[in-house]
Amino acid sequence: MYHLHKVVLMQSPFFARMLLSETNQELIIVEGFLSLECANDHRITKEGMEISLRDLYDPTLTLQRLSSITPTNALSVLPSACFLELSDLASHCHSVLLSALSRSTIVDYAIHLDQIRPPRNQKAGASPYGVRHRYMDMWGEWHGKVEEAVVAFLGGLVNGYLGDEEKSRDVGEDDVVEVGEDGREKTPTARPMGLPEIEKLLTTLPLLWVRRVLESDTLCVANEFARYELIKRVAKARRSVPRCVKSEIDLEEAEYEKRATARKVRERLSLG
Repeated sequence: MYHLHKVVLMQSPFFARMLLSETNQELIIVEGFLSLECANDHRITKEGMEISLRDLYDPTLTLQRLSSITPTNALSVLPSACFLELSDLASHCHSVLLSALSRSTIVDYAIHLDQIRPPRNQKAGASPYGVRHRYMDMWGEWHGKVEEAVVAFLGGLVNGYLGDEEKSRDVGEDDVVEVGEDGREKTPTARPMGLPEIEKLLTTLPLLWVRRVLESDTLCVANEFARYELIKRVAKARRSVPRCVKSEIDLEEAEYEKRATARKVRERLSLG
């Protein structure tokens, strides 16, 4: 239970509809408290909701917001921000996630995004608060934006290998050495990922993400045969991974495809 002030809650369009009538007259809450029906939504976490409610008291870009929303929890706060229809907070979470994209975080973000993706069936995502509740609309929009950024980042890593493979062979193992116009060595930058690293990355990703990256039009392949060869190498690397360490997302996807196939078989039998 949270003890909050109505004047603060009114900043949220979601709470404003609960506390005001259609003529913008303040409603009297007889029980003295509001109950939120979000317990069955696995996207809404206790931490995410607490941070979102606390943010209502100071919605500007202060030290409190900067310290409470981190690359570790931003993806957990984002659904709660969408549930309360806090666009500014959702935008801040999105910015935090974009700034945190790296080789070390990209796999965790991809897996987490799959776990909290919007439902495929719109009826399954219907809000108990009616059609005016923009939770799923906002969540679908922001989830899509983060998803696009992750795909673009992954594509950039693969393109870095495809475009700089020859260059990376001639320099040191750890750094790409560049020389400026004055003849001095520039600050070393991270070298492009080699094929073994790319294969390892695409092996640990859920299969759905691998498909998105390898089928993307932004992938810098010389031709479709080169894309085919890359797909074959990645597929071979994924098959070599022991089943016990494969991503749970892959197993869930396989189960989903199995159910879909069974459903198609039943439909064909019923038509026959």
